[in-house]
Amino acid sequence: MGASNKRTPWRGFRCGSSSRRDAGTDTLRARLLHFLRDKEKREVDFLVTRDGVPWFLVEVKSSGSARLSPHLLRFQEVTGAAHAFQVALDLEFVDRDCFAENRLLVVPAATFLSQLV
Repeated sequence: MGASNKRTPWRGFRCGSSSRRDAGTDTLRARLLHFLRDKEKREVDFLVTRDGVPWFLVEVKSSGSARLSPHLLRFQEVTGAAHAFQVALDLEFVDRDCFAENRLLVVPAATFLSQLV
């Protein structure tokens, strides 16, 4: 299945695409990776869609002490994405399901990446 052709309230540039078969099901769900920027040049690093629907947003920072990106919350509201993550490269792994939350989270890169498999 590909991304929906319906008009959406967000504008993104497709950076790449992949497909993945969900474990325990016979359905193939398309995952697409986007870069997101608006006319005011506010941006987030990644928007991941699932079957054409915004799923989660990611802003990558080198430090966990960096201030929270105000654009993440704004784009989460605009796109309706279920999750928004500020991924920090310098934080230690935490054994926690970041996808269990629907609020903006600062997440260690190792934790976030371990949950994308």
